Amino acid sequence: PVHDPAPAAGPDHLCYIIHTSGSTGAPKPIALHHRGVVNNITDLNSRFHAGPHDAVLSLSSPSFDMSVYEYLGITAAGGTVVIPSAHRTKDPAHWSDLLTEHRVSVWNSAPALLDLLVDHLEQSGAEPLPHMRAAMLGGDWIPVPLPARARAVAPAMRLFTLGGATEASIHSTLYEVVHDDPRWTSIPYGRPMANQRTYILDDAFQPVPPGVPGELYLAGTGLARGYLDQPERTAERFLQWSHGEVSERLYRTGDLARFGEDGLIELLGRKDFQVKLNGLRVELGEIEAVLRSHPAVQHSAVVAHRNQLVAYVVVQDPAGADTDALRALTAEHLPPYMVPEVIVPLERLPLTPNGKVDRTSLPEPR
Repeated sequence: PVHDPAPAAGPDHLCYIIHTSGSTGAPKPIALHHRGVVNNITDLNSRFHAGPHDAVLSLSSPSFDMSVYEYLGITAAGGTVVIPSAHRTKDPAHWSDLLTEHRVSVWNSAPALLDLLVDHLEQSGAEPLPHMRAAMLGGDWIPVPLPARARAVAPAMRLFTLGGATEASIHSTLYEVVHDDPRWTSIPYGRPMANQRTYILDDAFQPVPPGVPGELYLAGTGLARGYLDQPERTAERFLQWSHGEVSERLYRTGDLARFGEDGLIELLGRKDFQVKLNGLRVELGEIEAVLRSHPAVQHSAVVAHRNQLVAYVVVQDPAGADTDALRALTAEHLPPYMVPEVIVPLERLPLTPNGKVDRTSLPEPR
C-alpha cells in the first residue's frame, strides 16, 4: 500500500490480560487497555530520558506486571532487554556479570532483588557499576537503607520508588529518592504519575485530611477495564465516586495510607494485613515499618501465629540489633498490644518467584 495500514488497535482496545492473585490467593484476570499502558511507559521513559543506548536486565516473571516495562517499556525507547540464563535467573553473581558485560543502565524489579545484588557486590568487593543510571523498584516495601547502599555500588544511579496496582496499568505513584531522611520509618510512596490521581478516603468514602489514615484509591488513565468476565468482582473493586464537583471511576486498592503535609503519600500497610488479637485490631505493616526504622534492620515481616505476634527480621550486623533492642524499639513507638512477643532473626526472608516476601514460607517460631 501507498500508506501505512490503519492500526488494528486503538487506545481503548485490549493491550494484555495479566492474572494476579493479590493477597486473596484467587487468580484475577485483569484486562488492561493500550491507553493506560502507553501512558505509564511514556511517563517512566521521560523521567530518565530512556533511549536506544539503554539496556534493562529482565528479572521479573511475565505473571508480574513489572515485567511489562521490560518487554514493552525499554523496547519502546529503542533499548535492549538482557535475559539471564534460564538456570541462573536468581543468581546475583550472574546478574553482576551481565550488568557489566552488556553495560546495563536500567534496573527494574521488586526491592528484594536489588538488595540481593547489592549484598553480592558488597561482599565480593566488585567494582562499582558505572553504567547503571536508573533503578525502578516496586511491588513491595523498600528497606530504608537500600537506596544509600545501592548508590554506593552504582554512583550514577537515580532511584525511583513506584507504587500502584496491576489494576491501574503497572504504576500509579512515583518518588525519586534523592536523599535519605533519618526520620523515615518507610520510604515515601510518592505522588501520582502523569494523568493519574490518588485519593485517600475513610469508610464513608470521604477524603481524609493530611496525617489521617484511610484507604488508598486510584483514578485516571491507567485504570483497567476490569476483571475479564467477572462483572461482580469488577463492580466490587471499581466504583463510580462523587465528591462535590468531582465524579470519576476509582479502583479500591485495599492499601492503608495517609497524606503528609508535603502531599507525599505514606503507605501504612494492607487492610487484609490487619488482624485481631484479644479483641484489638493490629496493623502488621505498622509494626514492620517500626522494625525497619532501625538502621541495622534490612527487612522485616510480622505475622500473627497462635494468638501472638511473631516478627522476622534480617539484620546487617547481628551485634547491632539484638532481639531485646528491637523489642524495646517497638515498645517505644507502639502500644503494648502491638509489641511482638517473639522476634526471629533470619539470614533472608523467603521470596516468591516475583521477588516479594513469601509470608506463607516463614519458618515456625521455636
